[in-house]
Amino acid sequence: KRTSIWRDVFVSVMQEAGTLGEYLELAQLAAELRRARRRAGLSLAEVSKRSGLDRAALSRLENGVRDNPTLGTLGRYARALGLKILVSLAPNPAAAAPSRRG
Repeated sequence: KRTSIWRDVFVSVMQEAGTLGEYLELAQLAAELRRARRRAGLSLAEVSKRSGLDRAALSRLENGVRDNPTLGTLGRYARALGLKILVSLAPNPAAAAPSRRG
């Protein structure tokens, strides 16, 4: 049953995110938040109190069930752990090069 849940999540995320790379980056970020929470010795209930986010929503985020969290949600979670989210741009080798008109 758990496999079918992850398959459904994967399909949903792929439709929203558009690429496997974006999904994997989001899953990695969620896993990093979970590890940071555990290292800090905090429960989901404590992070919920600190962030103002619902405990169940935090659990879904950590477990990959919430497929498209906002930057605001991720930032609130990170701040509750004393961290911040850094966003940067990088070349996407899978994207077609833009046409140049001179």
